[in-house]
Amino acid sequence: DRLYLPTADGGRAITDALTETYHVVNMARRHHGESPLAPKNGAKFHFSLPGAVQGFIGDDTPQSRGVATIDQVMGYNGGDSPALAIRYQRLALGRSAVATTMTFIPPDGIETRSSYQILASPTLYSGQSLTARLAADRTNGLPVQAQLVVRVYGVDDAIETVLGPQVVLAAADVRDVTWQIPDTHGAPIMAVGVQLTSSVRADGCVYVDFLTWHGTPTLTLTKPAHNGVLWRRAWVDGCDNWHPSWPEPFRLAQNSGTGLISMGTSDWCDYQAHAVMTPHLLSRGGLAVRVQGMRRFYAIEFRPNQQVALVLQYDDETRVLASCAFAWHQASSYTVDVSVSGAQITARIDTAVVLAAFDTTLVHGGVGVVCGDGRIACTHVSVAPIG
Repeated sequence: DRLYLPTADGGRAITDALTETYHVVNMARRHHGESPLAPKNGAKFHFSLPGAVQGFIGDDTPQSRGVATIDQVMGYNGGDSPALAIRYQRLALGRSAVATTMTFIPPDGIETRSSYQILASPTLYSGQSLTARLAADRTNGLPVQAQLVVRVYGVDDAIETVLGPQVVLAAADVRDVTWQIPDTHGAPIMAVGVQLTSSVRADGCVYVDFLTWHGTPTLTLTKPAHNGVLWRRAWVDGCDNWHPSWPEPFRLAQNSGTGLISMGTSDWCDYQAHAVMTPHLLSRGGLAVRVQGMRRFYAIEFRPNQQVALVLQYDDETRVLASCAFAWHQASSYTVDVSVSGAQITARIDTAVVLAAFDTTLVHGGVGVVCGDGRIACTHVSVAPIG
């Protein structure tokens, strides 16, 4: 079921066959004036067509190999709700059943020898709330412990596991589990799923009715203290030069036209972004929000002739929403903040500039660093809920 989409909107690149099926169906429904289909209140993983496991696979690690098998059912425990079935055998102390699906480029995609590189952002981030409905089969003999789990590319890019709180599932139990993803310190989340454990041998089945997440992330994106490099791969790199040997984590150089690096998804709607930026000789450059690809974003930009501007970039049109004079200097650093809340866009540079505008063109999207015809540097980019 796993798919990669070739798109400049990095948050759409990691996907699956069922998700894209509903995208195509809903395109047709909108064309005919019909409301879109959103099974299970729009859950990301709802398993609503026969055979759809939406990329979930069982772990093949030594402690989990052979414990779990994964399939889809069109109803469970006498009901008709589609679900993912995690069937486990010989679950015991030290033997876990784990089912995960990718939220970022998996190791076999990172290490590909192809001349084509996968450009993608993670789909799940620190600070977002992960929710799943878990149900134990009514014929299970013994209760099991269940918990949500994420995998990240951690220290030196080693895969690390982060576990959510445990719940106990006895036969026929149904539990809605919610977990706010903790701070991963900028490490990209590469998989999400469910882990089942038991202190005694157990055989049975647990169903995942749905799994989804929502909310604004809380994270700071910068170069980590370790030697890992995959933090860079979480950005969609659309500029001429962003070299890892340069002193700042983000130093972009664009030979001509407008370059952009971006990260985030359509889940990001209302949020505030923060960065410390150092502009050099350039035609435009700054901090972007609600990024939906290379040519769709809002940005607060440093511009020639001692100007700063709040702009909407929409395809080939660059519209200045607000601007003013500001005596910025090359190679000087400035604190830049942008908040987007509904149609309200507010940008600040240090304490000297406040620009604001109302615009309804873009309602969601990630963050980015813009650079046009020159160079700009940045130490970090932070994202947080407003207030």
